Amino acid sequence: VPVPDTTVVSFVAASGSVSEDAGTISLVLSITNPSDSATTVQVSVSSGDATKVGDFRSQTVTFPAGSDADQSIAVSITDNDLDEADATVVFALSGGETASDNVVVIEKDTFTLTILDEDEVTGLDENWLEGVSLYPNPTQAQLTVALPEGLDYRTATLKVLTAQGTEVLRRAANGTETSLNVSSLASGMYILQVTTADKSAMVRFQITR
Repeated sequence: VPVPDTTVVSFVAASGSVSEDAGTISLVLSITNPSDSATTVQVSVSSGDATKVGDFRSQTVTFPAGSDADQSIAVSITDNDLDEADATVVFALSGGETASDNVVVIEKDTFTLTILDEDEVTGLDENWLEGVSLYPNPTQAQLTVALPEGLDYRTATLKVLTAQGTEVLRRAANGTETSLNVSSLASGMYILQVTTADKSAMVRFQITR
């Protein structure tokens, strides 16, 4: 019985990094000993937060019959304008198929992408609200928001956002100091956003239990 040829498909690199504001990144795949029929593989997110890469889930990549040219797919990078830790997303290769007798082998089957946060929660322009403070930080259940002196608290709205930018709590300020009950929120990093009629601020805090 003839031994079938082996076609090998791999990520060209095992890892890489990209700035959060880059827009897109290309994942490049290579093929060795291409089949005389088209070869397909699946690229999917195996770990990490898919919202960081435009909610990418899975995509089929096709190598034309007999072609040893690299193939690439464009992945969107989400820029959420929040100051947060760098993120890591791992992509995986699977399911190599071809209509010929070749055996498709997946090598270098993961690509680890590090997304570098480029945002800073600091005074960015004249519309930035200085002097907002939080305590205790980290907190377990209650978070006190202290607004800067001289600010009309009646114009201030307080929002709690997840690290991904999802709003999970909102209330109006009820004084120069406002207590927020965050006991229902899971442990992790959050952003406290303060907005007034013409200014805003964002301050990170942590819930630990």
